[in-house]
Amino acid sequence: MIDPSEFASNVWSQIEGPLTRAVTEAAAFDKQLMFHVGQSTNAAFPMRAYATLRKAPNLREFAITVDLDHRDGALRLSADACFDDGELIAEGPSLSMVDIDAAEVEHLLDSWLVELREFLASVGLRMAEVLPKL
Repeated sequence: MIDPSEFASNVWSQIEGPLTRAVTEAAAFDKQLMFHVGQSTNAAFPMRAYATLRKAPNLREFAITVDLDHRDGALRLSADACFDDGELIAEGPSLSMVDIDAAEVEHLLDSWLVELREFLASVGLRMAEVLPKL
């Protein structure tokens, strides 16, 4: 059985850098942009990671999110890029795991991380569309 908290720590250690790069590269185009990268946890979500961009505290926010959902013995990773009003820019990779051994988890996670990096690159290519909407 996979410990959700340990798995969340492992995932965070591997996605924090790519998430940070994604928003700092975008912020380099506009010196007014503020960015924030972080994560939180609760009973249903051992990890809710995010990288956000906005021009001012009260203005529209763009976020790349990665959620680790733990319900009914299943772990599910998902990623999205959206605005805080719900406008979806891109749906990222997802991964569901139920009753699998540690070796299989590592293999699946490695594959998902490759997909996540490709997703982040594709979102980066859409910044010319995203930034004017902030």
